[in-house]
Amino acid sequence: MRSVTLVLVNGQRMVGSVLTGLVDVSELPQQLITRVDVVTGGASAGYGSDALAGVVNFVLDTKFTGLKSEISGGMSNYGMTATTASTSPPVRDSQAAASF
Repeated sequence: MRSVTLVLVNGQRMVGSVLTGLVDVSELPQQLITRVDVVTGGASAGYGSDALAGVVNFVLDTKFTGLKSEISGGMSNYGMTATTASTSPPVRDSQAAASF
């Protein structure tokens, strides 16, 4: 079955996987995502037949230069703790972020 939701990055079509043809949005660096625009229903008809169910546009921070990281942690009522850390890839200039 073919995906009917069009996925865009900064307004440009994101290429799907070679094997399945589906777009894997987990490849996008979470720290560089500024916002996500979602268009559903009939409003997505202007994007063509690839957007039958809708359009999702991931807008990246193209002005950022450097490295972003995030560390978070927490504790439950049962004494269990969790810590996560994530880092975005280094970005040298705005062109590198825009061409992701």
